[in-house]
Amino acid sequence: MKRTNVVAIAVSVISLSNVAFGEEVERNTDKQQKQANPAKENKADPALLSPTQSGIIQDVTITSERRKTPLLKTPAAVSAIGPSQIQGQNLQILKDLEGKIPAFATPGAIANMQSIYIRGIGTGDAGTYPAVGQYVDDVYLPRVFGNSIFDLPDLERIEVLRGPQATLYGQNTTAGVVKLISRDPSQDTVAHVDASYGSFNAFQAHLYAATPLGEGVSASVAYGHRQASGWIHDYALGRDVNRVNTDQFRAKLRLSPSSNLDAILTIDGAQDTSDNATFLPTYSNLAPLAGKLTNFALPTTPTPGNLQLGRHSGGVSLRLTYVPDEHWTIKSISAGRFLTDSPSPWDYDSTPSTINDFTQWINERYFYQELQSIAAYGPLTVTSGATFFTENFRFGRVSGTTSGNTVKYSEVRSNIADQSISLYAQANYKFTEEFGVTLGVRGSREWQTYGNAGYTDNALGVPTAVVYTLQGQKNAWNGVTPKISFDYQWTPDLLTYVSFTQGQRTGGYNRSASTAAIAALPTKPEKVSTYELGAKFKTLDGRSHTTVAVFYNDFRDYIASVTNPVVNGVPVTGSVFVNAGAAHTFGVEFEEKLWPTTDLEIRFNGALIKSAFDTFVNPTGAANSNYTGNRVPFVSTAQFGGSVEYTLPVDLPGQLKANAYAKYISPFYSDIANTLPFRVGEQFYVGLGANYQPNNEPWSVFVRVTNLLNNQPRVLTNGYQPSRGEYEVTYAPPLQVSGGLAWEF
Repeated sequence: MKRTNVVAIAVSVISLSNVAFGEEVERNTDKQQKQANPAKENKADPALLSPTQSGIIQDVTITSERRKTPLLKTPAAVSAIGPSQIQGQNLQILKDLEGKIPAFATPGAIANMQSIYIRGIGTGDAGTYPAVGQYVDDVYLPRVFGNSIFDLPDLERIEVLRGPQATLYGQNTTAGVVKLISRDPSQDTVAHVDASYGSFNAFQAHLYAATPLGEGVSASVAYGHRQASGWIHDYALGRDVNRVNTDQFRAKLRLSPSSNLDAILTIDGAQDTSDNATFLPTYSNLAPLAGKLTNFALPTTPTPGNLQLGRHSGGVSLRLTYVPDEHWTIKSISAGRFLTDSPSPWDYDSTPSTINDFTQWINERYFYQELQSIAAYGPLTVTSGATFFTENFRFGRVSGTTSGNTVKYSEVRSNIADQSISLYAQANYKFTEEFGVTLGVRGSREWQTYGNAGYTDNALGVPTAVVYTLQGQKNAWNGVTPKISFDYQWTPDLLTYVSFTQGQRTGGYNRSASTAAIAALPTKPEKVSTYELGAKFKTLDGRSHTTVAVFYNDFRDYIASVTNPVVNGVPVTGSVFVNAGAAHTFGVEFEEKLWPTTDLEIRFNGALIKSAFDTFVNPTGAANSNYTGNRVPFVSTAQFGGSVEYTLPVDLPGQLKANAYAKYISPFYSDIANTLPFRVGEQFYVGLGANYQPNNEPWSVFVRVTNLLNNQPRVLTNGYQPSRGEYEVTYAPPLQVSGGLAWEF
């Protein structure tokens, strides 16, 4: 069993002393900012990331409405995280955003692919399109495979929009949108490199460089590498599992031949040869496992073979911006991307036997095009545009199961061709300086073609017989999603708004259907109507920034995964996606940023959410399967998070920052039946960090500690094997510490 000496860690933290936490608060000279922050904002727009300059607290500029607006004057629920917080708290995967964003959750512990839930709305299965839209530099990422890791040093800002965003961002944004925004090269020359080492042989290295190549021409490159030996040891294999090994890069070429034309070409790629997640077996009702698991060196073999993933992804995008005059901006965003998993082995039973093992292959190609116009004339601003999306998704899976002493292998192959087009417009009109109204609507049309086949295989994964084949399945859906909101600026420091928005999540076919009956059953789009009341205000002479929102989400045709349901009066064997009926979530969320002094920043956020199925009767045909009134899966009733960053008043030739952060997640269920084995208990985590930056020196030193209390609760029950009475579960990673050096040139 591997343990880290807590006392030694504490001594290291005290001696090295700090991390660059915070985010949008930078109080140093421009030179000190550049040294501490490899993703320093372009000089042309410092307000994007710096709410303080020379000790004066300023609002943050965001782009959630496809144009630059002050955060506290944007009538919508939006959170922004800047580079200081990203680097200081070592935010690398989507799960790291839990506790930083109100009502934001990523249940589970699969680091490289994360289902996102916002305000209780999300998608628990990778086989369907997500309810949270994800964008990298305005390019849409349609699926959760490979969506989670964003560990590149040019990441400038993360914006999270809560609530349906269909008008400006399209389908599959019923819960919200996560935007990852990287730094564009400019006429400044900058370079950054860092390296760190920590628990479980965790090694990380980052490189960023940007330089002008001539008048109006500049380029940048960013690279990141992560590796770790893993925190579960397998005696049978003789090695650690849950290993990490990723490489990523992003290169940009920027051409600005005139003041009104800007073109940015981006090429990026990633390779992930980490282990797929390891699930540990237990043979109880799981009630005792709500607390800490103290021994991860278990004498079990997660798989007879290798869990190593072979994932490659990347793409090319071109963003063109043309400004005909001071009132009008035209944008074009073109992107082509790919993702392959070849192979992706999984072992859900965590034993040497082939009980519930499978290996899958994925090949995805897609193209995204958006044309956008932003016109601002006096009190009227209109954002309009059109999008086109086409995807080809091919999937294969070979599964092994044991019946008696016989191992049986089966295979499923599917292909999905998806195309969609949309037109949208959103107008904001200020009747007075205080009162404004926003009206928006998007119309969309989607076509989906689907084919699926099932086989029996031999032990080598070669098909020996056809079980079924189903080709040429077609479906199409229309969607109209409106938005209306009213906002009132009572004082320069107080904004209130009320809004009604609708969103739609794509339906379609099950990419891993096991029978022809399941393969032939498409789901209709899931629709959400959201009512929201919010307020944003400053107090304490502008040193306190507060946002509060109350929301109600009304689902129709909720998409749920049901085992052995009755469809149109006919029992169907297997796990099926169905439109379950109606559901709702209701809650309140808040976010507070407080600067008592220019050396101290305090952040706190939280959400209280209630959820229930309004109609979900007898989906399996059994008398005891009425789920009406049950809680919606993966919805915690309470989530809280906070952080503190303090520039220590110490007599050193430089700046010493210390920080701490914590998050709490209340219990939730991961199944629609709300059964005890699938109830996840409460979770509480604490982290620390420190950073020392000498005066007028290009280097800095840092140390980071995650899960300081070494809490390792069960974070998810992944499955159940009734023949063995076995549950497959996932636990939180243990305490980890790392330290390193960074240089700015």
